[in-house]
Amino acid sequence: MEEDKNDDTNSFFNLYCKITKAESQNKISNQEVIKCYFSFGKAISEKTGYYKKFYVEHVAQQKVNDELRQQFSDDISWDNLRKTKEKARKIYNLFSKIGEEKITRIRSISAWDILKINSNDIQDIIEEILIKNKDVISQSCD
Repeated sequence: MEEDKNDDTNSFFNLYCKITKAESQNKISNQEVIKCYFSFGKAISEKTGYYKKFYVEHVAQQKVNDELRQQFSDDISWDNLRKTKEKARKIYNLFSKIGEEKITRIRSISAWDILKINSNDIQDIIEEILIKNKDVISQSCD
Protein backbone atom coordinates (compact mmCIF):
# COMPACT_ATOMS: atom_id res chain seq x y z
CA MET A 1 0.00 0.00 0.00
CA GLU A 2 2.85 2.35 0.89
CA GLU A 3 4.41 1.61 -2.50
CA ASP A 4 1.17 2.61 -4.29
CA LYS A 5 1.20 5.89 -2.39
CA ASN A 6 4.72 6.68 -3.63
CA ASP A 7 3.73 5.79 -7.19
CA ASP A 8 0.74 8.15 -6.95
CA THR A 9 2.93 10.90 -5.53
CA ASN A 10 5.50 10.46 -8.26
CA SER A 11 2.76 10.27 -10.84
CA PHE A 12 1.14 13.45 -9.52
CA PHE A 13 4.50 15.19 -9.53
CA ASN A 14 5.21 14.03 -13.08
CA LEU A 15 1.76 15.12 -14.22
CA TYR A 16 2.25 18.50 -12.55
CA CYS A 17 5.60 18.89 -14.31
CA LYS A 18 3.98 18.03 -17.63
CA ILE A 19 1.28 20.63 -17.01
CA THR A 20 3.73 23.39 -16.15
CA LYS A 21 5.90 22.50 -19.14
CA ALA A 22 2.88 22.48 -21.47
CA GLU A 23 1.67 25.81 -20.05
CA SER A 24 5.11 27.31 -20.59
CA GLN A 25 5.24 26.03 -24.16
CA ASN A 26 1.72 27.33 -24.72
CA LYS A 27 2.75 30.82 -23.55
CA ILE A 28 5.72 30.80 -25.90
CA SER A 29 3.55 29.51 -28.73
CA ASN A 30 0.93 32.23 -28.09
CA GLN A 31 3.64 34.87 -28.12
CA GLU A 32 5.06 33.51 -31.38
CA VAL A 33 1.64 33.56 -33.07
CA ILE A 34 1.11 37.13 -31.89
CA LYS A 35 4.60 38.12 -33.08
CA CYS A 36 3.89 36.60 -36.50
CA TYR A 37 0.61 38.49 -36.82
CA PHE A 38 2.37 41.64 -35.64
CA SER A 39 5.12 41.25 -38.26
CA PHE A 40 2.60 40.60 -41.02
CA GLY A 41 0.56 43.63 -39.95
CA LYS A 42 3.68 45.76 -39.79
CA ALA A 43 4.71 44.76 -43.31
CA ILE A 44 1.23 45.57 -44.62
CA SER A 45 1.24 48.92 -42.82
CA GLU A 46 4.69 49.84 -44.13
CA LYS A 47 3.81 48.85 -47.68
CA THR A 48 0.54 50.80 -47.48
CA GLY A 49 2.49 53.81 -46.17
CA TYR A 50 4.87 53.54 -49.09
CA TYR A 51 2.05 53.55 -51.63
CA LYS A 52 0.32 56.45 -49.85
CA LYS A 53 3.25 58.63 -50.91
CA PHE A 54 2.06 58.24 -54.49
CA TYR A 55 -1.63 57.36 -54.30
CA VAL A 56 -4.73 58.10 -52.27
CA GLU A 57 -5.61 55.69 -49.41
CA HIS A 58 -7.97 53.48 -51.38
CA VAL A 59 -5.58 53.02 -54.28
CA ALA A 60 -2.67 52.40 -51.90
CA GLN A 61 -4.62 49.62 -50.20
CA GLN A 62 -5.52 48.16 -53.58
CA LYS A 63 -1.84 48.13 -54.56
CA VAL A 64 -1.01 46.20 -51.37
CA ASN A 65 -3.84 43.76 -52.07
CA ASP A 66 -2.50 43.26 -55.59
CA GLU A 67 0.94 42.43 -54.18
CA LEU A 68 -0.57 39.99 -51.73
CA ARG A 69 -2.47 38.22 -54.49
CA GLN A 70 0.67 37.97 -56.61
CA GLN A 71 2.73 36.44 -53.81
CA PHE A 72 0.19 33.80 -52.79
CA SER A 73 -0.82 30.79 -54.80
CA ASP A 74 -4.36 30.04 -55.83
CA ASP A 75 -4.45 27.43 -53.04
CA ILE A 76 -5.09 30.23 -50.56
CA SER A 77 -8.46 31.85 -51.01
CA TRP A 78 -8.64 35.63 -51.09
CA ASP A 79 -11.20 35.45 -48.28
CA ASN A 80 -8.75 33.60 -45.99
CA LEU A 81 -5.96 36.00 -46.89
CA ARG A 82 -8.22 38.99 -46.26
CA LYS A 83 -9.18 37.63 -42.82
CA THR A 84 -5.53 37.01 -41.95
CA LYS A 85 -4.69 40.53 -43.07
CA GLU A 86 -7.44 41.98 -40.86
CA LYS A 87 -6.24 39.97 -37.86
CA ALA A 88 -2.65 41.08 -38.47
CA ARG A 89 -3.68 44.72 -38.67
CA LYS A 90 -5.64 44.47 -35.44
CA ILE A 91 -2.71 42.96 -33.54
CA TYR A 92 -0.24 45.35 -35.17
CA ASN A 93 -2.39 48.37 -34.29
CA LEU A 94 -2.63 47.27 -30.66
CA PHE A 95 1.03 46.45 -30.06
CA SER A 96 2.45 49.28 -32.17
CA LYS A 97 0.66 51.70 -29.84
CA ILE A 98 1.36 50.04 -26.49
CA GLY A 99 4.79 48.69 -27.40
CA GLU A 100 5.91 45.64 -29.33
CA GLU A 101 7.89 44.50 -26.28
CA LYS A 102 4.58 43.93 -24.46
CA ILE A 103 4.09 40.79 -26.58
CA THR A 104 6.66 39.04 -24.40
CA ARG A 105 4.51 39.81 -21.35
CA ILE A 106 1.56 37.87 -22.72
CA ARG A 107 0.96 34.92 -20.43
CA SER A 108 -2.63 33.76 -20.46
CA ILE A 109 -4.24 35.25 -23.54
CA SER A 110 -3.96 33.89 -27.04
CA ALA A 111 -3.96 35.66 -30.37
CA TRP A 112 -7.49 34.37 -30.89
CA ASP A 113 -8.60 36.00 -27.63
CA ILE A 114 -7.15 39.32 -28.76
CA LEU A 115 -8.82 38.99 -32.13
CA LYS A 116 -12.22 38.53 -30.48
CA ILE A 117 -11.95 41.95 -28.81
CA ASN A 118 -13.88 44.59 -30.72
CA SER A 119 -12.19 47.75 -32.00
CA ASN A 120 -13.70 50.05 -29.36
CA ASP A 121 -12.50 47.80 -26.55
CA ILE A 122 -9.04 47.63 -28.16
CA GLN A 123 -8.94 51.44 -28.12
CA ASP A 124 -9.97 51.44 -24.43
CA ILE A 125 -7.18 48.94 -23.65
CA ILE A 126 -4.64 51.09 -25.48
CA GLU A 127 -5.72 54.22 -23.61
CA GLU A 128 -5.67 52.45 -20.24
CA ILE A 129 -2.18 51.03 -20.81
CA LEU A 130 -0.84 54.37 -22.02
CA ILE A 131 -2.32 56.14 -18.98
CA LYS A 132 -0.79 53.55 -16.63
CA ASN A 133 2.58 53.94 -18.37
CA LYS A 134 2.43 57.73 -17.96
CA ASP A 135 1.63 57.30 -14.26
CA VAL A 136 4.57 54.93 -13.79
CA ILE A 137 6.94 57.28 -15.65
CA SER A 138 5.80 60.35 -13.71
CA GLN A 139 6.10 58.51 -10.37
CA SER A 140 9.62 57.35 -11.17
CA CYS A 141 10.65 60.92 -12.04
CA ASP A 142 9.39 62.34 -8.73
